[in-house]
Amino acid sequence: IGDLWGYIVPSAEQIAAAPITSHARFICFFGAISLAAHAACRAACVARRGTRNTLGSSAAAYFHAAPLCVASYHILSSRGWTWLGPWGGVDFTGVNASDEIATIIFCQSFMIFDTIQMWLQSSDEYLYQIHHVGVLIHMSLCLLMGRGGLGICLCALLGEMTNPIQNTWIIACSLYEEGWVQHRTRKLLALLTLVELSIVRFVYIPFALISVFVRSMLLSPTQEAVEGLPLLVRSLWCFIPVAVVAGTALFVRGLWGDR
Repeated sequence: IGDLWGYIVPSAEQIAAAPITSHARFICFFGAISLAAHAACRAACVARRGTRNTLGSSAAAYFHAAPLCVASYHILSSRGWTWLGPWGGVDFTGVNASDEIATIIFCQSFMIFDTIQMWLQSSDEYLYQIHHVGVLIHMSLCLLMGRGGLGICLCALLGEMTNPIQNTWIIACSLYEEGWVQHRTRKLLALLTLVELSIVRFVYIPFALISVFVRSMLLSPTQEAVEGLPLLVRSLWCFIPVAVVAGTALFVRGLWGDR
């Protein structure tokens, strides 16, 4: 029984030791969730294909965001990270540990799955596609260089902690068009999404992520970081969170019309 459980739910060490197999398993996992959501929509007689696609993608996103946030917070807190700092003693450019690698592989798998799904569905959500590609580049460089996994965990936690409410709003918008959700509910969720994104992306991330990355990677990096990570890579890792915040500004501007 123990061997079977280990096969179904592998440890961080097992995931890190077999990245290709782990990617394939996680992609299949997200695909199964999406297919189950599509089947549920058909059983519930959801007519619009776009609504079924949205609900399938959102279901997979829930199962990505929740475990990712829990795992990332556990890893960060075990390394001495706290919500309000100080963060001077936390090494965001250190050598990747197995739990950090496993978290990265899990997140990469969802980004790959969701990007492929959007392409197959001819989605016009170009902002999401650009975001996914940027995240994949960031994480791939981390795995290639063998350093910076803890920084990825911080990005993952702060990037995905807003997902549940935002994703619920996206679902509400689709079900509103089906006549299943009231206008007031959709507006309330739009307002909550607007507030949470404004607080996390425009206040907390510049304070707790961008400034910390710039200081630890560019202004006063450790000697190990300088030797193990080229300046171009460290600069890119500082730029990507800035780009995500800029993309959020475009998204929030659209939310103002739906608040």
